Amino acid sequence: MAIRKNVNALTSVEKQQFVQAVLALKNNNRTGNIYNQYVRLHGQASNHYTPSGSTRTAAHGGPAFLAWHREFLRRFELDLQTIVPGIAIPYWDWTADATLANPRTAPVWADDLMGGDGDASDGSYAVKTGPFASGRWTVVYESGSPIRYPDGRFTGALKRQFGAGVATLPSQASVDAALNASLHDTTPWDRLSSASSHRNQMEGNINAPQLHNRVHRWIGQTMRLLTSPNDPVFFLHHSNIDRIWAQWQARSLERGYVPVSNGPSGHNLNDPMFPWTTAPIDVLNHRALGYTYDTESIA
Repeated sequence: MAIRKNVNALTSVEKQQFVQAVLALKNNNRTGNIYNQYVRLHGQASNHYTPSGSTRTAAHGGPAFLAWHREFLRRFELDLQTIVPGIAIPYWDWTADATLANPRTAPVWADDLMGGDGDASDGSYAVKTGPFASGRWTVVYESGSPIRYPDGRFTGALKRQFGAGVATLPSQASVDAALNASLHDTTPWDRLSSASSHRNQMEGNINAPQLHNRVHRWIGQTMRLLTSPNDPVFFLHHSNIDRIWAQWQARSLERGYVPVSNGPSGHNLNDPMFPWTTAPIDVLNHRALGYTYDTESIA
């Protein structure tokens, strides 16, 4: 079983293997650009409204937010394992970095992992350090598809602007509040709900922006787009989101997934999640999917 580790606990070899596997998915001409397919898929799902005209999409703003991203990450992880057998997506516990005097110097932003902040000196905010620096990592969009963004600032280089969208990363108190939620979700099953359900808090819609949304905004630039998987830190961020959901699931057998039925299409327990045939019920047990976290008992 693959064990997803805290990014701060990775050995030098593990960091190198993860980076090289990501780069291989991006640059493997034999199999095509698998990495960009994930970017495109996330953008499409984030524009697939359920139903049309609502604020809810296949991937965000509804009950399946956590389940959809669990499936998305697991598929990506399995592709990484074709490069490095047994490799797992590490998680970035941003609550620990929120307590640092300068979160910009956290280990996740080291040159041997994600690289650092974007360059503000020339106004480009292009990342110029680490394995995903400008010239080594190209951000692309599918012209003419729903994920195309014509803004020239968001083409070519990976961009970050730490602390511009929000000043701080999420706190442990915000995580604790989400873990203490009694319900997975509740009506009206969208991002406008004022209910403090687990999903709504995890996504970051209560006292917005918090948790998931807050991290995207703190990193800024590329991570604020619907095609945010263009930044590899997306996967470390969502691995942590998934880890917290797994903790919430383990707290009580009564804290099950809702809606079971009569909710929005694509978000009910047995509904296929766009664009797959996989339903939320298929991903509720993360261990059955083949991975666990270093914060869980292996037994």
